[in-house]
Amino acid sequence: MRLIALCLALALAGGVQLVQAQAISPDGTVHFCVGKKDHETYINLAGNGSCSSTQTPLLINQQGPEGPQGVPGPVGSTGPQGPAGPSGPAGATGAAGPPGPQGPVGTVSTNYQDAQTHLVVPGNSTVTESCPSGQKAISGGYQVMVADYASVFVKGSYPTSDASGDPLEDAWSWDVHSSLASATVLTTYLICS
Repeated sequence: MRLIALCLALALAGGVQLVQAQAISPDGTVHFCVGKKDHETYINLAGNGSCSSTQTPLLINQQGPEGPQGVPGPVGSTGPQGPAGPSGPAGATGAAGPPGPQGPVGTVSTNYQDAQTHLVVPGNSTVTESCPSGQKAISGGYQVMVADYASVFVKGSYPTSDASGDPLEDAWSWDVHSSLASATVLTTYLICS
């Protein structure tokens, strides 16, 4: 066996150009013939693996077997940040949320006006009382200062606007009828907010 290896090495050393040019098969192998008695090694130029009856064919691969996978290399450095992409299309409108909780009960600010007295003349007349600026008339009341209520009575009591032209119903009016011969007193009460 040592003799075969030695002869093979000598043959390869002396005939590299010849092997490269003529003895390499299309599949990358090289065919040799080794003498059974003298162990002489010959290159089989036919490249078909056929040797004489006194020789033993020897096949050698030009390329060795695939080696084991190498260890992974180190992680490369982080590349630069790419440019910002274009804005996406607007999303669909979401569903309506549930109703919120009921808020606390608000407070009503009222301004009670002091009682006002008016002289009511005989016949029909109208008495009007105004709220402070920016407030609205909520309610109105009255009192007739006579012994005979049938002789003086209020025909109407209603919200209205005063002479200032404010669009709010910022005043209250009373329509009064008196069958007395002289003037009498009417006391009015007004609630504003």
